[in-house]
Amino acid sequence: MKFEIPQNVSRVTETLKKCGYDAYLVGGCVRDLVMHTKPKDFDLATNAKPEDIVQLFQDNGFKVVYENTFGTVAIIFEDEPHDSNVRQIEITPYRRETTYSNNRHPDAVEFADNLSDDLMRRDFTINALAFNPTPHAAGGAHPLGGVVPQTAPPLFLLPPRVLDPPTPPRAPAPHLRRWAPGRAGGRRPNRPRAS
Repeated sequence: MKFEIPQNVSRVTETLKKCGYDAYLVGGCVRDLVMHTKPKDFDLATNAKPEDIVQLFQDNGFKVVYENTFGTVAIIFEDEPHDSNVRQIEITPYRRETTYSNNRHPDAVEFADNLSDDLMRRDFTINALAFNPTPHAAGGAHPLGGVVPQTAPPLFLLPPRVLDPPTPPRAPAPHLRRWAPGRAGGRRPNRPRAS
C-alpha cells in the first residue's frame, strides 16, 4: 500500500523526525488515503509536547499557531490557497482523555507517551488509524503489540474494543407508566359512540 503524501506534510514529519520525535498521520486523513480519496486535512500525532513543537517549528522558520488547551499546534503554509488541504497541518501530542460531561469534549486531557494510548482514546475504530510516512527499514514494532514485518505497510489499526464489557439493558423506571396509543394521561379519551 503506497500513499501519496503531499510535500508540506512530508516537511512537517521530517522536521519532527530530524529531532528524534515520532510523526504519525492519524485519523480521517489516513482513512481517506486508504479509500483513495483526497483528505480534507492532515493531522499528525507525536510524542513531542506542545511547547517543544512550537519551539522546533519556529526555529525552522515555520509559521506556528497554538491557541488551545488540548495541545494542538497548527503549522501554517501561507503560500497555499485558503481552501488547500495542506495549508494548515495540525500536530497534537499523544493524549489520554478522562470523562466526557458533554459527550463531545473531554473534561481533561493528559499527554501520553506512546501511540497506543492515543489510538485507544479515539472515538471510532476507523479514526484509530495511524500511518508512519517513513517506511520501516528493517521491520518494526506495532504499537499495540506484535512485530511489523519488513514488507508490511506502516499502517496501524486499533482492533474493535472487544474488552469493553457490554452495557446491560436498562430496566424501565417503575414510576413511568406505559403509554398506549389512544390513551391520554392514562385515561381513555371520550369518543362518540358509533350508532
